[in-house]
Amino acid sequence: MKTHIGTDPVVAGTSTEFTLAVHNNGPSDADNVRVVDSAPAGLTPTAASGTGWTCAVSAPTVTCTRPNLVAGADAPVITMDADVLASVPDGSTLVNSASATTATTPGTVTATADVHVVTSADLSLTKSHLGTNIQAGDVVTYNLVTHNAGPSDALAPITIRDQLPVGLTFQAVTGSGWSCTAAAVDVNGQLVTCTLDAATTLAANTDSRVLAMAVLVDPTVPAATYDNTATVRSDTTDPDPANNHASDQVDVGVSADVGIVKTHPGTAHIGDDLSFSLLVSNVGPSTATDLVVADALPPGLQYVSAVGAGWTCTGPAVQCTRPSLAPGEHTTITVTATVLAAAYPRVANTATVSASSADPNPANNTSTDTVPVPALVDLAIVKTHVGTFAVGSSGSYHLQITNNGPTADPGPISVTDTLPAGLTYVSASGPGWTCTANGQDSTCSRPTGLAANATSLVTVTVQIGAPAYPTVTNTAAITSPAQDT
Repeated sequence: MKTHIGTDPVVAGTSTEFTLAVHNNGPSDADNVRVVDSAPAGLTPTAASGTGWTCAVSAPTVTCTRPNLVAGADAPVITMDADVLASVPDGSTLVNSASATTATTPGTVTATADVHVVTSADLSLTKSHLGTNIQAGDVVTYNLVTHNAGPSDALAPITIRDQLPVGLTFQAVTGSGWSCTAAAVDVNGQLVTCTLDAATTLAANTDSRVLAMAVLVDPTVPAATYDNTATVRSDTTDPDPANNHASDQVDVGVSADVGIVKTHPGTAHIGDDLSFSLLVSNVGPSTATDLVVADALPPGLQYVSAVGAGWTCTGPAVQCTRPSLAPGEHTTITVTATVLAAAYPRVANTATVSASSADPNPANNTSTDTVPVPALVDLAIVKTHVGTFAVGSSGSYHLQITNNGPTADPGPISVTDTLPAGLTYVSASGPGWTCTANGQDSTCSRPTGLAANATSLVTVTVQIGAPAYPTVTNTAAITSPAQDT
């Protein structure tokens, strides 16, 4: 007779016991008694013993022998230990069969015992995230690992439900063997359900493959600690569901790299309006908040206007404000100013941008645009002669050169005097001037130019000939590369 004496039902992944009782109904003594137990699939014998018996275990078979058993006697009971494999499905019935033979009597006697199997898998979950210094707008990767403490295998499907908090949204899964679906975002955040391959069983005392879940931290969220909780389950009974949950806290900061670039198109001219373009950008990763752009126009630039879509601007000390700027976005402010004489020869215009959000790169928060401003002058020349001109004598002309501004003339300034018939060049000179002559043409040059509202004098001496009688007209002209009004 064979009897299952262990707990019934037995949990897959644990051990159980059987007894085998042999009785000799006679009339003769039995010699060379042999008992063979052949375990079914899912059951592995581990030990067998009994007084007077010699037992050998070679799974899945147990063989016990004794020399004899007298008629009418019961042999000492054989006890057999066996493991129920962790992979045996829930609800299975294992039929364990044993047979007895003897050399005295031909034939075989058999007996069976049923083992009812249930499953129990203690799943637990660990959760962590990669990296530090996480900022709003970053993508953070969570690593989730499921452990099966057994005793049974956890049968498929094995699922992880991750309730992402408000501000975090699912992006992708990179863990091998896992597939995930994300529900719509609602007031509680977003529920993500991930399933291990449908045919995958998580063996007892093993870990699952890592589920690597990429999650976007919304760039608009405030700095805070975000708690993310996930739960694992399978259809296999779990004896300790309390450890099926795992949470991970992520400290999120706010960091927005805002920058500004200031440029101007074309050429500036005194008296004209000049428009500057202020390009404000946010490299991120977070949304920039409470932006302020300041542009204190320097002397030489007179405020006209400042405008930009989404900006509120005031002047003449230009200040523009904007509630926010998303990462990856850029926006332009146009500042228009009239170029004054004080801008000559160049004017540097600096603009800055700031935000209430932390900025990891303040070096690009300032931009200076230097504008070359060409001279604008009003050169004038007055020519007079000195004393009375007489044929056969020398005479002098005074050429008075004046720069009426509004800017200095950077030079060189040139005065040309083409003498008429009757006048012959003798000399020409003046402080700061270099003069030469070629026939009737005299030229004087002043390389250093002439300051605004300054005057300089050139004296030209001539010999007076008969053709000059009775009157002679002498004309001089002044030129410069500067723009002359």
